[in-house]
Amino acid sequence: MNPIIWRQGVCDPHVHVFEDKVYLYATHDSSFGAGGFRMLDWQIWSSVDLVNWKLERTILPEEFYCGKLDQCWAVDAAYRDGKYYWYFSTGAWGVGVGVSDHPAGPFEDALGGPLVDFRDEPAGIPKWDPCVFQDDDGSAYIIVGDCRCEPCCAYMMGKLSDDMIHLAEPLRKVEYRGNICPEDKASIHKYNGRYYLTHSSSVAVSDNVYGPYDYIGNTGCNVDHGSYFTFRGQTYFASGGMDNPNQFYRASFIAPCHYRDNGEIVVDQKIMEYGSGQYDASWKKIDASWYFAAPRDCKKEETDGSFAVSLREGDYLEFPNISSMEENAVICFQAMAEAESPVTICVREGNKNGKIIGKCEIPGREEKDESGTEADSDPVGKSDDDSREKYMEVRCALNNQEGKLNLCITVEQKKECSGDSNVTGAEGKNLEETETGKDRQGILRLSSFSFESETDRSVAQPALCEAGRGAVLEPCAEASWYNVLKNLNLRDTFIEAVMDGGSGGDGTLEIWYHGADGDTELWLSVNGAEQGAVIFADTEKKIEKLSLPVTLKPGLNRIRLDCRAFQTTYLGIDRLVLIRKKEKAVTYPAANGQVFPRGNGCWDGLPQRECDPQAFTGRTVKYLGVPGQGCIVDGIDGGEAGADETGRRKVTLIFHYALAGEKNSSYRLRVNGKEQEADLIFPGTGSGNLADGGEITAEAELMPGEVNVIELEKTGEADGGIMFDAVTVIPEEK
Repeated sequence: MNPIIWRQGVCDPHVHVFEDKVYLYATHDSSFGAGGFRMLDWQIWSSVDLVNWKLERTILPEEFYCGKLDQCWAVDAAYRDGKYYWYFSTGAWGVGVGVSDHPAGPFEDALGGPLVDFRDEPAGIPKWDPCVFQDDDGSAYIIVGDCRCEPCCAYMMGKLSDDMIHLAEPLRKVEYRGNICPEDKASIHKYNGRYYLTHSSSVAVSDNVYGPYDYIGNTGCNVDHGSYFTFRGQTYFASGGMDNPNQFYRASFIAPCHYRDNGEIVVDQKIMEYGSGQYDASWKKIDASWYFAAPRDCKKEETDGSFAVSLREGDYLEFPNISSMEENAVICFQAMAEAESPVTICVREGNKNGKIIGKCEIPGREEKDESGTEADSDPVGKSDDDSREKYMEVRCALNNQEGKLNLCITVEQKKECSGDSNVTGAEGKNLEETETGKDRQGILRLSSFSFESETDRSVAQPALCEAGRGAVLEPCAEASWYNVLKNLNLRDTFIEAVMDGGSGGDGTLEIWYHGADGDTELWLSVNGAEQGAVIFADTEKKIEKLSLPVTLKPGLNRIRLDCRAFQTTYLGIDRLVLIRKKEKAVTYPAANGQVFPRGNGCWDGLPQRECDPQAFTGRTVKYLGVPGQGCIVDGIDGGEAGADETGRRKVTLIFHYALAGEKNSSYRLRVNGKEQEADLIFPGTGSGNLADGGEITAEAELMPGEVNVIELEKTGEADGGIMFDAVTVIPEEK
């Protein structure tokens, strides 16, 4: 999930992979209620799956030359010749270095003083937030500073000596052309032979490590320190972000990123919301490019700007921890063959050698579009005049259990998958490794997959819900997202989830939980209306589900469970699932869209996303108060073609928001670029809390059979702006 380490102030992440393990080198915001930055120590965390994180070490400044201080700023790490080097900021003054035999320390002060500080030329300006970059030839460089500080106004870089603890040359200014978001914490990495200088979500490139660097864009993803790393064939963006409600108590986020052919970096907001190494079967789709593991970087940019993967004979894609799987689910692939003969997709449990639980066939490029022998296939786009460029929608029945699934996809250019073809039975044999290389042709292109269901489901994990005093997360390996919210047997604790009710009506609430030491009583409320007591039976800490009927309103619904008396039992909540009849009404989180203009968020008075447990999916968009600022919610399903005689689809839009104070705020509404006749007026809700927020509606028309875009842009006078949570799209009934 994101943030990866919940509500502990672990921020300014710089990530490296050492010994096939991911290490997070971070600073540590000290207080949830601080009115400014106070960082009393540094921390090192590790993970092998990007989901479960272990605190390896807390490092105190007293262990180094700087002594005790409350400005333990950003850090980085490097490896050379059997030694690990840890570089740390002492506030704005300088950078020190420690050395160890292990990536998590303990580190010894290598110099007994700074590696660089404010006295180094150019003197009198900050030298902070180090990044150490190691090039392909082994050369190492350190980059420090802030490109806003007079008189330098530039990052500074110097080559390190072979011992990694001294400069081999004086620091030099880094020429950076076209930077529209100057700030601190630069980071350098290399991809496809080019050097990338990044800071926060800004990106610049150069053909030389020293520059000059040219600004090429902004990923629009989070607003604080950023770095990039590669792990198991996937490239990730690690960044800091605001952990609501205090900008001085931040968190770390990780999400896959992709490189366009022109060099730009793309970070998908949907997967940034949920994090890496975890998925949910209730999602509308899971992009193939979000894989957790592959034998190589196999992503390709499509003509429409999206990303797919190109798989070769024997390749695999791993998608571990897919929660909310229904028993014997149906998986639906968006795929097309790149080979001339048919390609078989095998769905396996675990890894590439795991048990086969389903398989389907994709027709070859030279074949006419037709149903595969074990799946229904339908063309879904691309080019009408060239069937080779058409994706197909291919369904495959799985033999799986309800709950969580570790899924692996393998492909072969033959009728049967390696291993026993009985999908209910034997373990698959090892796929024979074949040659690799850039010239080797892919046999299948996979865009995305999803899981079909006879119902619509909205899933809430406790970490992204609002929790009452005393309720805390507890690690649990059996849980859907590896944790449960415990202590709900104690008086005044509660969990409140914001869930999608579609067009409203009757629904079923599933509560997945485990209990012990007797039955526990909680009270259920839906949108503030009390529903009565709910008894959670003792499950001996086995996760089970409780199903309750509920009546829903259109759009977002607030589901609350609270404890009203002390109980000597144990109760932990795994997740909540809201189930309703299959329909076309869908709620889209604003935080999954794009904010504009892109930049450094609240630091520069620009829009940004923030964690907020009162929001749908746990994130919201803030700071939309200056005319010209706004938010784009894309990926809106236009529904089936031929919706009405006009060729369009009439819908009602419900905007969910909060607006502090009583004054109104106005916004221009555009649908697919077409400006609506009148601005939307959002009345003040008296509070900036989404729990006390409001809703307004608007009528619009969507394009059936296409992906639609809804845009809000601030108009009128500058003000605090709305806190934009989500928009519900409800089609007009025929």
